[in-house]
Amino acid sequence: MWATRQNTPGTRWFLAVFALPGIFGGPFAAGGQSHDGFSTDPTQDAYLDEEARRLVLGTKAARDTALLAIDSYTALVRERMGLSLSIGRRDRRLGRGESTARIRWSRDEPEVVRFLGSRFESFGFLSANPSWQVGFRQAADPLRDPFTFGFSVLGADSVAARVRSPLDLDSERFYQFRSGDTISVALPDGRFIQAVEVTAIPRYRGIQLVAAVMWIEPESFGLVRVAYRLAKRLDSEVGVQLRGGDGPFLGLAVELGDGLMAWDSVTSQKPGRLGGFVSEAVNSLLPRWELDITTVVADYALWDLRHWLPRTVRWQGYLGVVDDVGEQDAPQVVEPISYEWVFSIEDIRERGAEATADTPETAIDAVERWSEDGDSISGEADSTNHRGIVVILPRDKEALATSDHLPPAIWDASIGGVDDHAVEEIGSMLAAIGFGEGGDEPETAACPCHVEAPFRTLRLLRYNSTEGLSVGTRMWWDLGWGRAVGAMRIRTAYGDPDFSFTLQHDRPQIRLMASLYRNVYPFHTARRGRSVSGNPVVIHATRYRETDGVAIRFLPRRGKRNWGSLRLFAERNSVASTGHGAAQIGASARLTPWWGGLSDRSVAGGGEIVIRGSTGDNSNVSASVTGALAVPLGSKWSAALEAGTARIWGDPAEYELWSLGGSGDRLRGYPEDGLTGRSFWRGRAELLRSTRFFRVAVFADWATVRSVDLYSAGVGLVLVDGLVRIDVARGLTSNPGIDGLGSITAGWQLHWRADSLF
Repeated sequence: MWATRQNTPGTRWFLAVFALPGIFGGPFAAGGQSHDGFSTDPTQDAYLDEEARRLVLGTKAARDTALLAIDSYTALVRERMGLSLSIGRRDRRLGRGESTARIRWSRDEPEVVRFLGSRFESFGFLSANPSWQVGFRQAADPLRDPFTFGFSVLGADSVAARVRSPLDLDSERFYQFRSGDTISVALPDGRFIQAVEVTAIPRYRGIQLVAAVMWIEPESFGLVRVAYRLAKRLDSEVGVQLRGGDGPFLGLAVELGDGLMAWDSVTSQKPGRLGGFVSEAVNSLLPRWELDITTVVADYALWDLRHWLPRTVRWQGYLGVVDDVGEQDAPQVVEPISYEWVFSIEDIRERGAEATADTPETAIDAVERWSEDGDSISGEADSTNHRGIVVILPRDKEALATSDHLPPAIWDASIGGVDDHAVEEIGSMLAAIGFGEGGDEPETAACPCHVEAPFRTLRLLRYNSTEGLSVGTRMWWDLGWGRAVGAMRIRTAYGDPDFSFTLQHDRPQIRLMASLYRNVYPFHTARRGRSVSGNPVVIHATRYRETDGVAIRFLPRRGKRNWGSLRLFAERNSVASTGHGAAQIGASARLTPWWGGLSDRSVAGGGEIVIRGSTGDNSNVSASVTGALAVPLGSKWSAALEAGTARIWGDPAEYELWSLGGSGDRLRGYPEDGLTGRSFWRGRAELLRSTRFFRVAVFADWATVRSVDLYSAGVGLVLVDGLVRIDVARGLTSNPGIDGLGSITAGWQLHWRADSLF
């Protein structure tokens, strides 16, 4: 549809799925919105050129008058969503849903919806319940403001209602407008029309504003396309709250200032003492969440060459974790969300016209035509409430999940609308929109800083015999162009505290992080000992190393998996027990490409490449390469292969040697630290069988280190598509007293891992 550019572009289900990564997510408090200065008459500087003024004012008027000729229409709505988890080495599918519904929208009567298909699947649970769907409710009304689509996808209706739309009558108070390029739009009959780009620039950073681009047809003032994102991601404003409704449960909530909480219709505006205490306790146990609506694209079509009505909506966002700071390249936990619906108009009835023979004339007529014996019908078709909804579900509701009307999964094939490449381009365009001047809402400019106080942040409080009592605090400042994050931890077993300070700067395609830090980390070394039976075994002596340094990291943009990173560092490491230290300057690069795997039928493959080099004390270069392939075999069976190698050149410190055993990431069936060396080769093969809720694996591992071949075999249980994996393996190689390796005794090992490739 889009051609050349010229010289001149709710539900509880979501809350339940969000609760899964809640083990990674976090507390919330007021703040995070800021802007400088307020103009006394913002309408004077709202329009940066006369063309923008003409188009915006014309569009506002057109939306009040041009569509009044439509009395009703019928349409087919195909809707689908995908929810995945990106962490570390690959993407994982958490949930998917598809639906098809026929609707009748009327200006004066309730909307009638007949579901033809509905399917939702998450972690093996398959449901035909259509309660998760929002497309028919959000796109059905042609006069609905497209800027409400964002939060509505998440079921956050009460938050969406507070969004300041660029098409509101008083939008000049919150936005400045600038016209841009003209594009050619191809119509289905082959004709081309022109549309002018108008950018809506938010006057300040706030979760109630958007950064938007509107493409407007300059003669009819019809919206041809709308694209936008939030003017500020939610971080300090979002958390969990003990909610009411049908029963108490923990759900997402957003603090809008003055203690006002919002999400959906059951969000408690002022939680009681018990609710407030439980909410604060849970939030203090969880790391900090951030929620962002990164790209919403709504395309309109010229139906009957007279009416601009919604055609497709594409929505992208994510729920993630605020970046931790320090010298480790820990993967960011990100839960990307994709949503889209396609609207196919079947018939339009204009005011005063007769309905065609195949089109329902009234809501009651639609119910009579579309329902069958045994169907369940909710709502009142004879109601005078034009905002009401009448829903028709078939007698056999489970048949909806296998209906031939269902569209393919969102990861499988396109059903029309904006493609992935166009969404990426539009997303970059939206991310580049800055902020305007002025504004007259000073009460929304809360403090841009946030502090997680010691003892009140339970996740930063711990005790063990090595560290003693450990207390931490963290704070950050929203700088507009980026964020400053500071953290400190005090251990009673050490005189000096840990601390870190990071400046983060987000660009459309890359994230830059500069850090100063001092941390204490454990490392392990192998020692020989004697068990009560006299057999040689490997025991673990845990020691600590202190790291002081500075680093600069380059990462993919926020909301994307950290598939690639580059880190430049200058550090001094010392062993806490001996005081031996080493100063190094160097760089490390990490690539974790991954393709496929979200569809049940797709081949998946990828791997990991890590290169690190340093000069100074213990100068060395290390590199590791891992390749992996997963192939579906049909009938819920699949096979997986993985191979890798690693090597260190130079003079590595003891804690820089490769370790194979223990975690099971490289070799299963052997204890930790019994197998360390300067290089190794390894491989593994697996046969997996999918059940409704998990996968069962049978595997064999091989590795060679210091010219010794090691073998193991076992069985595993894979949960959440590899996010959690439990393996029981037996080492098959037993050699007492191998030179440089210590003793290796065959036995059973239990490995509990996160972020496995399979």
